[in-house]
Amino acid sequence: MVDRYAGLFEYRVFKNQYSVEFLLPTGERCRECERFARRIVDNMNDTPTRLIEMSPNNATKLERIYSKPSVKYNHPIGIDEPQLPKGTTVRFLLAKGEWENDPFERRRITDPIWSPSLHKIRRIVVGKNPPMPILYYLDDSGPQRPFVREQLMHIKEEPMLPPRWVLEDN
Repeated sequence: MVDRYAGLFEYRVFKNQYSVEFLLPTGERCRECERFARRIVDNMNDTPTRLIEMSPNNATKLERIYSKPSVKYNHPIGIDEPQLPKGTTVRFLLAKGEWENDPFERRRITDPIWSPSLHKIRRIVVGKNPPMPILYYLDDSGPQRPFVREQLMHIKEEPMLPPRWVLEDN
């Protein structure tokens, strides 16, 4: 929400500044945006937003604000969503840098997408608000962050390794 606000502010302020600077001789800069900035901020704070259906000035006066979900899902969410039971064997979708424990490392094309190890679902959290997705927590050997169903691959049976003669060097 803040990024959208900053981007909209930047667009409205600098749109005017750039149009004036194109008419100035090369090397001169326009500082008119400082004059318009306060009016633009006041205008943006008085304009109702889509998610809370009221202006930010009115929202700051309230104790609690209810917003609509920012994303519309095409499948059931929350209580209506099909739920994986506790103890289900799953693989999880690896986050960026999780494969080699370096969050700043770029993802390589050879990195796996799903976790190589199997985990069991330890805890399930169903949100009280209707649009909240069901969160799944894995056993202690897995990451301690929550997952949604789309980030888990249900493993129906224990994986079977190929015969030993396939794995041996010839």
